[in-house]
Amino acid sequence: MKDLLRTRTSLVEGVENILNLQAKIESDASNKYLAMAAWLDRNGFANTASYLYKQAEEEREHFLKIFKYITDMGGIAITPSVPEVQQE
Repeated sequence: MKDLLRTRTSLVEGVENILNLQAKIESDASNKYLAMAAWLDRNGFANTASYLYKQAEEEREHFLKIFKYITDMGGIAITPSVPEVQQE
């Protein structure tokens, strides 16, 4: 069945795997920026927190571009798990 699914995509399996890995890296980076921004907000650093919220959004955009590219090419985009990020 996997071989049948593979014929419907223009992505080579190795490329698809690498793209899914990069999507996970971008998603993880977004979560880490969010955690840092939350810490800064709690501790009174609103301007710096605002900057990191923007960075988190940028990383999320990278993730979504890669994710959508994989699906547009007929590949299987894997939604990464959201690991817990240290808060302090």
